[in-house]
Amino acid sequence: MDWAVFLVDFLIYFGFMLIVALSINWVWGWAGLPFLGSSVPAFVGGFTVSAVTCRVIYFLASAAGVGLLPWDGEGWMYNSEFNAGLAEQWLGGRPLVSIALIFSSLVLSFLLGGAAGWLIARPGLGRGPVYVGIASYVLSNLAALVGREVTWFAGGTMGVFVPDLFAFAGGAVTYIFLGLVLLVSVLVYLSFRLVKASSLGRTVVAVRDNPVTASSLGLSVVAVRGWALFIGSGAIGVAGCLYAIHNGFAVQANYGLVFWTMWPLLIVLVGGFTGDAGVALGALLVQGLRYLLILNKLVVSETLFFPLAYLESLELGALLIVFLLAFPRGLESIWARLKGRDWANPQTTSNADGAS
Repeated sequence: MDWAVFLVDFLIYFGFMLIVALSINWVWGWAGLPFLGSSVPAFVGGFTVSAVTCRVIYFLASAAGVGLLPWDGEGWMYNSEFNAGLAEQWLGGRPLVSIALIFSSLVLSFLLGGAAGWLIARPGLGRGPVYVGIASYVLSNLAALVGREVTWFAGGTMGVFVPDLFAFAGGAVTYIFLGLVLLVSVLVYLSFRLVKASSLGRTVVAVRDNPVTASSLGLSVVAVRGWALFIGSGAIGVAGCLYAIHNGFAVQANYGLVFWTMWPLLIVLVGGFTGDAGVALGALLVQGLRYLLILNKLVVSETLFFPLAYLESLELGALLIVFLLAFPRGLESIWARLKGRDWANPQTTSNADGAS
């Protein structure tokens, strides 16, 4: 195994998960909204690349005389691999165009992802957190149906190929993309810390703790919750955009509930709600567990009586149950118990362990 490639892949997916987990931490922990539609802004961010950026690239390449096959109608799906390859060659000699497309894709995916997250949660914003969770879960499935059936959006169930926007980098493309993912992750981390320390962050907390009092003081509960969801969903949209660029392919099936909601939610549970540093550590630990399973898949598969693919879901479910029941504050709970335990007399613990 090439450990350098493995490490780069681990860090790239760590960056994806960190961005989404920080967003869920903001929406769930800071705003108090159990948003279950993270997959929607993620695939909207991915479709921003396939449905918007690809068309811009094809338009520019066609204007420059590149012999693309028809890319309207059914040709959008069936000719996408050929056209993406030609467009990638054209982009390879135009680094400034590529950089402009990357930057514009990230900005647009933030705006569209934020709008999509707000839209599917809007029916529950004025009725309370529980209704936000119900609305976002139900409408996320409807949005997934649209992503599968509307072919001009992202090729339906077939998907479409995406030209490599980093083709100008040559052999260093993977490392440059890794640098971009980590840079965006750091910017998202710092941005959420700044937002939480701002007047908007304090307003979001006030609405979360007592919406009736906040409303009586003139605050619009729906508007504040909406802005919180827009910001969190926008960051998830950026992660979805980077994910599509990394894969070179966009299809709705790549943006499922488990990967984009449940695993990041586990990361937040491990790290502890509202604590961004804990979320970063939780992302590192959870991704480490997932990749440990990948490293030992051949050994593990020999001892299982069911497909190995099920083991990852079992790992996710078991960890969710353990942290929800035993360590509701995540790593903070574990640390508090370790601090409160008398190691000379294990039968005696402090109140931090819940015993006398």
